[in-house]
Amino acid sequence: MINPEDPDIMYLGGVSGGVWKTTDGGDSWLPISDLLANIAINSMAMHPEDPDVIYVGTGEGYFREVVRGTWLPLRGAGIFVTTDGGSSWERLRSTTTEDFHWVNDLIISEKDPDTIYAATRTGVHLSEDGGSSWTRLLDPDVNGGCLDLAVRTDKPNDWLFAACGTFEQATVYRRKMRASGEWEAVLSETGMGRTTLAIAPSDQRVLYALSPSNLPGPNAHDQHALHAVYRSESGADQGSWQVLVDNRDSDKLNTMILTNAYAASYADCGVDESNAWVPMGWY
Repeated sequence: MINPEDPDIMYLGGVSGGVWKTTDGGDSWLPISDLLANIAINSMAMHPEDPDVIYVGTGEGYFREVVRGTWLPLRGAGIFVTTDGGSSWERLRSTTTEDFHWVNDLIISEKDPDTIYAATRTGVHLSEDGGSSWTRLLDPDVNGGCLDLAVRTDKPNDWLFAACGTFEQATVYRRKMRASGEWEAVLSETGMGRTTLAIAPSDQRVLYALSPSNLPGPNAHDQHALHAVYRSESGADQGSWQVLVDNRDSDKLNTMILTNAYAASYADCGVDESNAWVPMGWY
């Protein structure tokens, strides 16, 4: 995250490495969270009016224990906040429950900084008092809970988008906050895995969704590689999503966006993946 008042001040969070800060545009970095109860930083959010106020969510919630076969989940310890640019931290007492063992994403509303949205393994949670208390807005009852959030801010009230589900069918939801409407499932194509979201800053009617594949794919070896990149030009309405590229693309590189290109090419080259050497850290 970049301090909007002084771009030489930036913060980085690492899933196993805490929070780091630079005050010289990245020439040097210092750890500022080593004394926290947990430094598995998975999400960060900066107060829209005071850049010294930063919230961080802990817990590596993307199933590292499954992907790497360690069966040792890097559980978090809730949400922490600093009001002095990282010199001191305090854990939000309201987040010491199991709902916040894995905090995958955090967003602070630009319209009301006391409004905070959190995506965790148990769904989407809302605080309207700066994190003192929380209400669960969405329980998708799916593996992984909710993993990514995006907020449309060009309307009188926030439009909240949530992507939920990993290693099984994922779904993108939309909710118009402070309105009578409930959650709408706006995108859930067969095979979609963990999905990430982005809103075009030039036109917030335009949304993008990028998903890996839970299925083997047309070549029978594209599982967890690219499933598709989607685009909506009408605020994510159902039926408005267009496929920009998917794993049926004739360009092999396009089908390997989300994985290790070296390993993903094994099947095409006739290599036995179980015996192939892959440089550690390429995953």
